[in-house]
Amino acid sequence: MFYKKERRREKMKVKSLKKWVKKGVALGAACAFAATSLPVTGWTVLAADTKGAKEDGLVLHYDFSSLKTGTIVEDLSGNGKAGVIRPTGSQVTTEDVNIYGTDQTAYKFLGGQPSSTNTYVELPTGVFNGLEDMTVSCWVNMDETWGSYQRIWDFGFKAEENFNTTSYMYLIADGSNEGHRGYTAALTNRGWSEEKGPQKGTALESGEWIFTTVTFDGSEKEMSLYEDGVLIGTEKTDADLSVLKDADNAMIGYGQFKNDIMKGKVADFKIYNYAMTSEQVADKFAVPDDEKVARDKAWLDLGDVSGVTEDLSLPVKGAAGSDISWSSSNENVVGKDGKVTRPEAGKGDAEVTLTATISSGEANDTKIFTVTVKQKLTAEEIVNGDKEALVLSGLSAVREDLVLPIAGELGSTITWTSSDENVIAADGKVNRPIGDAAEVKLTAEISYEKVTDTKEFSAIVVPVYDKTDIVKVANVEVNTVKNTLPSLPEYVNVTYEDGTTGKEKVIWPVDLTKEQFAIAGEKVEVTGKIIDYDVVVKATISVVDTVSEAPAVTATEFELSDISLDGTDTIFGQNMARDLEYLEIMDADRMLYNFRLTFGVDTKGVDPLTGWEEPTGLLRGHSTGHFLSALATAYASTGEAAYKEKMDYMVTELGKLQAMSKGDPAKFETKCTPKDAAQEKWSKDPSTWGEGFLSAYSPDQFALLEQYTPYATIWAPYYTLHKIVAGLIDCYEYGGNEEALDIAKGIGTWIYRRLEGCTTEEQREKMWGMYIAGEYGGMNESLARLYEITHEDQYKEAAALFDHKTWFADLAANVDVVHGKHANQHIPRIVGAVHEYAATGDVAYYNTAYNFWNIVTQRYAYSIGGVGTGETFKEPYQQGNYILGNAGRGENCETCAAYNMLKLTKDLYNYSPDTAEYMDYYERTMINQIAASQSHDTTDWMHNGTTYMLPIDPGQRREYDSDYGGFTCCNGTGMENHVKYQAAAYAKSADTLYVNQYMPTTVNWNEKGITVKQETKFPSEHSKLTVNGSGEFTMKLRVPYWATKGFEVLVNGETVCTNPEVSTYVEIPRKWKDGDVVTIHMPYTLHLDKTPDKVDGSTVASIMYGPLVMVAKDDRDSYIPMNWYTVALSANLEDSISVVTGTDSEQVPHLTTNGLQFYPMYDAYNYRYHAYVKVEDNKSAVNKEVLQALVDAVTIGEAVPNKEDYTEEQWKNLQNAIAEAQRVLADEAATQTDVYNAYKALQTALEDTSVNPKPEKPSKDDLQSAVDNAIKDSEKDKYTKETWEAYQNALNHAKDVLKNENATKEEIANALTELNKAKDALKSVSDSGNNNTGNNNSGNHNSGNQTPENPKKPETVKTGDTANIGVIVGCMAAALVAAGIVLFRKKQK
Repeated sequence: MFYKKERRREKMKVKSLKKWVKKGVALGAACAFAATSLPVTGWTVLAADTKGAKEDGLVLHYDFSSLKTGTIVEDLSGNGKAGVIRPTGSQVTTEDVNIYGTDQTAYKFLGGQPSSTNTYVELPTGVFNGLEDMTVSCWVNMDETWGSYQRIWDFGFKAEENFNTTSYMYLIADGSNEGHRGYTAALTNRGWSEEKGPQKGTALESGEWIFTTVTFDGSEKEMSLYEDGVLIGTEKTDADLSVLKDADNAMIGYGQFKNDIMKGKVADFKIYNYAMTSEQVADKFAVPDDEKVARDKAWLDLGDVSGVTEDLSLPVKGAAGSDISWSSSNENVVGKDGKVTRPEAGKGDAEVTLTATISSGEANDTKIFTVTVKQKLTAEEIVNGDKEALVLSGLSAVREDLVLPIAGELGSTITWTSSDENVIAADGKVNRPIGDAAEVKLTAEISYEKVTDTKEFSAIVVPVYDKTDIVKVANVEVNTVKNTLPSLPEYVNVTYEDGTTGKEKVIWPVDLTKEQFAIAGEKVEVTGKIIDYDVVVKATISVVDTVSEAPAVTATEFELSDISLDGTDTIFGQNMARDLEYLEIMDADRMLYNFRLTFGVDTKGVDPLTGWEEPTGLLRGHSTGHFLSALATAYASTGEAAYKEKMDYMVTELGKLQAMSKGDPAKFETKCTPKDAAQEKWSKDPSTWGEGFLSAYSPDQFALLEQYTPYATIWAPYYTLHKIVAGLIDCYEYGGNEEALDIAKGIGTWIYRRLEGCTTEEQREKMWGMYIAGEYGGMNESLARLYEITHEDQYKEAAALFDHKTWFADLAANVDVVHGKHANQHIPRIVGAVHEYAATGDVAYYNTAYNFWNIVTQRYAYSIGGVGTGETFKEPYQQGNYILGNAGRGENCETCAAYNMLKLTKDLYNYSPDTAEYMDYYERTMINQIAASQSHDTTDWMHNGTTYMLPIDPGQRREYDSDYGGFTCCNGTGMENHVKYQAAAYAKSADTLYVNQYMPTTVNWNEKGITVKQETKFPSEHSKLTVNGSGEFTMKLRVPYWATKGFEVLVNGETVCTNPEVSTYVEIPRKWKDGDVVTIHMPYTLHLDKTPDKVDGSTVASIMYGPLVMVAKDDRDSYIPMNWYTVALSANLEDSISVVTGTDSEQVPHLTTNGLQFYPMYDAYNYRYHAYVKVEDNKSAVNKEVLQALVDAVTIGEAVPNKEDYTEEQWKNLQNAIAEAQRVLADEAATQTDVYNAYKALQTALEDTSVNPKPEKPSKDDLQSAVDNAIKDSEKDKYTKETWEAYQNALNHAKDVLKNENATKEEIANALTELNKAKDALKSVSDSGNNNTGNNNSGNHNSGNQTPENPKKPETVKTGDTANIGVIVGCMAAALVAAGIVLFRKKQK
């Protein structure tokens, strides 16, 4: 090893420069560098090459900027050697850095072993093939170096499950082996003991940017190592680069021996096909003197010097290495070293001129700063300054102790007083109130010498809320076909401690196996858990030996051209308008560029596309397919000819290219192998590609997939082809272009002949199981669609060739094989399964799709409807703990996945149109993900800015693609999403019109000669549908899942329904007349959508307002991963959340709670937000008042029961019930369920007497009769709103029980009792002041009680026969009503 003297001096200069760079960085914002204002010529490494300005000899160039929006490392060399992040589907972390005055993107390696957060970069296979000489360079900034063998890069081979440790080449930052200590490089083909290469002897310094270079001269077998352009050493090697031929494990940041991933950053990674000389390496790092001075002059900034009060930090070295010296016009005030001496108070401020002389070699320049130094402060100024600076944050929602400053920044003393020491003490200690918030005035007294002033703050202390406990859960009974896992409900019916009922989400076991359900006739018990409650749910599953029914399509979609989205005053209309403008301005020839280039024809002189569509991008062409779909959809939605004209032009041009493809598809052979797949080897002769072939690259990727070539050597060839076929089919179906169908058929035939001729079933199963490489989008869907259109069997057969058979079979048996899968690789396959069912009638396809939808929506979906963290499904029921997709950028809920989930939902809905849950999910996802995925801003370069991911981890914000930038998969689906919002608004069967979405639309039902116009704002609680035309049909209106406060329907002003069951349809069979009007009123409700899991022990939830996910606006200065907002909320959300702006307003809805401001998800397009917040656990207080009142009534009151009224057994049961109730009352550990059960048992024992024998349990016939004789909706105005709503709730519950085939006798009896009680409790509006019930019964009965059961009315008692029991029950009624009211009020404090 040696150092030339001049190199040593250069090295010393560089080290000195870097130390001052670090000092400059410490100046923060005061030293911001405006790199864009300077020329970058002559500094070839320090200024990263711009795309298109390629250096000679580049084999590969990674600037890592593509990792800001994906997991593919784009190769800027133009050679198509893209890298990929490993492990696949894991976190990507980049950082914008400034290296010696040049802005770059660095990849951050986090250390540790590979995991979902600790990642490295993998180069494609065969990068080094054909290389005799090589240079590898990159910038490195190590976090730490301590002899841990941190690989900056390591090129080698895989070996089964391990890495090959025989042949490899590496660069290490901190080696420890003899001969390879510190910063070192080596090459070997005989393992570690024969490594040969230069070493520095000491590790790279940490915390600074270092330019690393390794060269290899193949003719001499010499390896040279450089640091910052300075030669460290040169060594002979035994091996040459031929040992790296077909290397398939070339990595940046990780190595063959699996030491921990490096901890640090890498930027501007390059491989050249020649060995640079020492002079060339030095030139890469050298900076001309005049450029150093110019850069450092622009870099030099002292920040705001208009009011200086402290010493200044005056840099003496520039970021680019210039020397900086200083002079001052008044050294008594500001010295040359930056020391500041302030004028005395009353002397006035001083103005000083500082002059910086920046020099390097013979070059120099100056920069002048005018500095104003403030005079010293008086005592009054100190007090006033500290008063103004005194701020207490978070006072609008205080939950924890406050930090109250006792000294000001300027030297004052601060003391505190509180208006309520019991809530906030003078030292800031907080004692939160129970039930109601408390407002406390805090007064700060600021003093300095003899000057004193005060400042007041108002603090709202959030109360501690009671939790409404669940005391009863309905058991679940379901059937399942043998060898199939049961389909268990997402919600179960529960009873709360205050006697009200509701539905709660359940977590079911995820470890069930088919073997548990293998024997017909057996009953299997499964236990689940209610989310956010320590309450179990029991399910009894009966195993049956039947075959799944094959459902038929019972509803169909309207043609898109038959539904119009009306107006542009909703988020839907506004998004559509932006998308339509985008489709107008996009250049069709640019969208065809890659196709024409591939086929070797004129590209019309247009610029190529960028991002995923750049001319060597492995996914190029997919966006063109989406663009065709979007144009066709836009034409169908608007009828505007401009979209059809552009569509038709593109179809014609693509047809010309397809005609050039000749030959037998099965006979095409690639010259590439998985280890040698360079694009320069790809075929350029369309005459060999096979008749019907059309893509933006040759068939080589398809042939490489057949050899199991991994991603990212290839990238999902059938995925891209699917987008093209789908676009062409859409052009035919939506745009009426017959040629598009012919082209699609040609591609379909090519696919069929290729797969049939070149692959086996076993081979395809392996192909489709490959991560991303085997991704095929919804190719099975498009081929099945071709069959549906043409009825040509080859397309149906071709669709089946894409069946991922083992995965489909597991799903058909309801096995969760979703976790760990790439979301958008697999959802489209399920969409295809639905279409394969339509084509074949094989019910297994339907079961696959049906079960997949339920598994995903119940176990993996977020509140916005989106799925996936990063791009993958994580663990079931673990949405909260996987909410952080990436600490550096928002990575949840890929927009493509939502696009495809909506397609699947719409397709499944047609088989079960009365299952409102489908359209509930559609509404949720359309509003909260799709409508939120577009930027509201338009610029010259962005008209339809769409998201890739829609981040929902706390404090994130969205990023958007530009018109000609990015071209991610979600940019493609984003072209389509916003021109078809109305697609699922309506559906139809022979005599039924389904109204599924509430948005301003007009639907033409051509078969009936009917038009229905829906007028509504969005968001709105009201919608009006006007029928034009006449005829007899049933209109079905979806009752949304969130409409728990009523869903009133009027026809021509007459009420026909007020409070139906949610997630159902209201049926209106009628002979409709022209001009009939249906009016709907559906109040938005506040509700929480909780993740099934807790995060850090806390409940995590989205606050929802009707269908809207409301996000908390984040006004904090910077993003900190997982920096949660926490809120305290009452069980009755209306008590703790205020609606500032509701629906039907010109402004977006606005909620506030706990000092936070919440707006709809779609509004948060340009600020950071929290889609989820942590919700403080409410305290579960056991309330025994009702039970105590009952026990008192029967033990110490005048209504003690008479033993003579009971049989011996009845009396024994009564005494046992009293004793058990007394035990529960005395038990401090008793739960609310214990209290409820004791109450019910005692009540039952009291009523079971010899003079009042226990009646037989009523039957479903009795309950049906009560429902049939229910009071009509038209009479609702006769009763108070509160009692009418209670009656409607009881009526809906009774209907639920009637629908439940497995309802128990007790459930039937309870439903009938509740219905009769609610009916008796109806309070007439005219009698609302005297407690009379709505059915004109007289007496003291209070219709508003909240007790779990309402005892018999005393007026039914007859003196002389059952007086004793009557008195008992009468007393109980009075006591329990009073106790119930007390209990209810307590819970509402």
